[in-house]
Amino acid sequence: MNSVKRILPAFALGATLLAACTAPAPQPQPDEVKQPEKVTPKTEVVKTLSLNLDDLKAYEIKDGEAGKPIAFTLDNGMKAWAVRLPQKLPLATPAIADGRLYVGGGFGSYDFYCLDANTGATIWQVRTTDDGPTGAVVSGDYVAYNTESCTIEVRLCSNGELAWGRWLGDPLMSQPAIADDCVMMCWPTGFGGEQMIPEDSDGDPVPQTPESNGPVAGTTGPVAKGQIARGGIKVKGKGSHALGCFDLKTGAVRWAQAVPGDCISAPVVEGGIVYAATLDGTLTQVDLKTGKLLGQEKQNATSAPWVTRNGTTLEAICAQRETRTETVDGKEVQVHYEGWRRFDHEAQTRGALRQTQRADYLHRENVRGNSYYGAASKAQQDSGVGFASAPETAKAGEAGDNLGEDSIVGLWAFQGSRPMVHSGKLYNCLGNTVSGGELDGSKLDWELTYRPDRNERLLSPPAAAGGQLVFAGLDGAVFTIDAGTGELKHALKLNKSFVFQPAVMNGRIYLSTQDGWLITIDTGDKALDGWSMWGGGPAHNGK
Repeated sequence: MNSVKRILPAFALGATLLAACTAPAPQPQPDEVKQPEKVTPKTEVVKTLSLNLDDLKAYEIKDGEAGKPIAFTLDNGMKAWAVRLPQKLPLATPAIADGRLYVGGGFGSYDFYCLDANTGATIWQVRTTDDGPTGAVVSGDYVAYNTESCTIEVRLCSNGELAWGRWLGDPLMSQPAIADDCVMMCWPTGFGGEQMIPEDSDGDPVPQTPESNGPVAGTTGPVAKGQIARGGIKVKGKGSHALGCFDLKTGAVRWAQAVPGDCISAPVVEGGIVYAATLDGTLTQVDLKTGKLLGQEKQNATSAPWVTRNGTTLEAICAQRETRTETVDGKEVQVHYEGWRRFDHEAQTRGALRQTQRADYLHRENVRGNSYYGAASKAQQDSGVGFASAPETAKAGEAGDNLGEDSIVGLWAFQGSRPMVHSGKLYNCLGNTVSGGELDGSKLDWELTYRPDRNERLLSPPAAAGGQLVFAGLDGAVFTIDAGTGELKHALKLNKSFVFQPAVMNGRIYLSTQDGWLITIDTGDKALDGWSMWGGGPAHNGK
């Protein structure tokens, strides 16, 4: 076994937590958004902190036999295991349920796995009907995921058997959501209006598998067991994409509503409403039962929404971009800023843009030049699945304008600065600045900036469990902070790079890497529990 590298405990990192005072900059009007208040009210910041973990040495996980878990122990006594999947491809957040872990083989793979969540041993493995499985969601004995090209699949958790699937379109860059025995998904229709799903324009068939004889003509009714249906769905409204709802157990179509792009990360369901922020920045709300469009408006949204209650009213909270024209060295340039805003169920603005900060990480050149995950590696991964450039159906140009990201694999993995409500407090991770405070944004209890010298996004949105926020970063850092104070609790580094949000269950932190590894760290703290998959649960709203 490799020698264990140093893991610095939280109390030894006190010198890296540096207090600093910051004054909020004046807030001009955001572009393309209705602004009900002329001036953004200032937010009181009780405590500001800075965190840099450069002095931590990374524990070295060396290459091992594919599918064979490697057990190791950290200096702080925490037990861990790591297992490499054969494909060595970027992995999404795993889903944990009933002692099992569900994960796709990565962007470009044709494999989906069920592992023992305690040991990493493989329970079952299946070949997917197309390549690039996204993050999975689990409800009861059903696990759902979509492939980047071009299907949604629902399987039985017990044995991996294909319950049903549908060919939807290419590419699929978001993951599904499950609520009330329905599965929601977003896909490109190829054209606007109330239309049937178009035939595959690039001749890319669903591969033949023992479970499926290829796509069959579809209807709005149930899909035969083990089959992949195709076509037969009518989309209401106009837009390049559809947000659709299917019966979880049978695949029968409930409804499909047109939207102007693929979802950022995933649809979100709360209070009988399906919320979707699309890559172009539009926020859409649809009634879960009826499919009635409740609201749809361009808002420059840069993350999936988090939905909370303001009294009896449901409100969506989204990160949002605004672009200002500024003069630099005598030249006018466009500079992106990011904050967050609340919206009611009709997607209308309910308040001013809050916590606005400069967001160089939303500029294309900074995203492409990211030192940990830049344009060269993304182009190689896109080419590996047949995309020399993004297809028109991806609307990558609009996504690049809004998010700075315009590669297929980058949009497949994009999570942005998603806010989160936990235990009555609002938490934000705007770029590398994390904060916790009042729901109305009037006061921040604390604000912490991770590696303030970097202008590239390093952190995914955190998982919340046991009064802590759990982070994993592109630079290999894994750390938790106290949700009430912002103080560091645990910190370690691995010789891996993390893009997706971790899952946290039964005292364990579950991590997925850019090169096909699954890593589990047993903290021994059983209070760290309840964040079972991306977004916290199958509806992606913390439950």
